[in-house]
Amino acid sequence: HWTVDVLINNAGFGTFGFLNEIDLEREIDMINLNVMNTYLLTRLFLKEMIERDAGQIINISSNSSFQPIPKMNTYASTKAFVTHFSRGLTEELKMMKSNIKVMTVCPAAIRDTAFKKVGKMEHVKTFDGLATTSTEEVGKDIWKGFLKGKDFVVIGKKMRFLYRIKWLIPYHLNQFLVRTEIKTN
Repeated sequence: HWTVDVLINNAGFGTFGFLNEIDLEREIDMINLNVMNTYLLTRLFLKEMIERDAGQIINISSNSSFQPIPKMNTYASTKAFVTHFSRGLTEELKMMKSNIKVMTVCPAAIRDTAFKKVGKMEHVKTFDGLATTSTEEVGKDIWKGFLKGKDFVVIGKKMRFLYRIKWLIPYHLNQFLVRTEIKTN
């Protein structure tokens, strides 16, 4: 019988490597955590939020959800689900004229977190790349977005700039840049 005003779906992890080389059970665990738990927790608390016509859901996705990422294929796919699910729920709630807000958060690779160690990505270039962010920047941008009632937040000035121009870059060039970012040092 909890009343949840703000639900933050932030649990998740990634895997790295070619699809045929990554442990199948590890990837299934990641799909369950990144996709199923986000879905199930949202469903669990949404009903009561709808009854009260109040609440906020914050789903942490990733900039990886914007395009296919080789060697992080399944991770990026799970985050694409989170982005589309969250943005679709935003539209449903607007159609229902609901006061419930859903914020989709898409950070770039975050320096100095356990994420890269757990995913065996210590030597992946993206964690020292062009749009890398910090935990401080993530927290600051989420808080600003929350206070402004935003429904979509791309974390960090550099990543927001890249997100805006991404649509101007041909697909094959974009994917070349992605492959460059996921190289190992």
